[in-house]
Amino acid sequence: MPAKKRPTSQDAVTASQILLDGLAHDVGVFELLDQLVSLHPRNDTFPGEVFLRLAADALDWSGVSRPDPVALEGMRERFLPECAFRGRDKHKLQFAVLAAAAQHGGAEADLLDETAWWQTTTSGSTPCSQRSPTSA
Repeated sequence: MPAKKRPTSQDAVTASQILLDGLAHDVGVFELLDQLVSLHPRNDTFPGEVFLRLAADALDWSGVSRPDPVALEGMRERFLPECAFRGRDKHKLQFAVLAAAAQHGGAEADLLDETAWWQTTTSGSTPCSQRSPTSA
């Protein structure tokens, strides 16, 4: 995607389809990232905000609520065993999960503000952060 082009609503649909089709067919996280990289404009959080909305919808669909919460402990190990998260990268993933939960509850996360400092405070040293189009 050219640097000056803003993502369109069709780009959001395409990103959602890539992610959901990949999840349905057990596509690995790195292959999904390779498919999504062309949709990620430089210095932009897209398609991260699309994925947060999808994650919030998934929490809603699964019935997650205050009386019936989802366990965060061990989530990285259960769902992303192929990725080694260390240091700040653990916090990035935690932010993404908590931002989805916040959106599920009605609060809009400020992805651009949150992710801006990620680029200046970390070198992207883990396999997942090196390949991630959204750094999250």
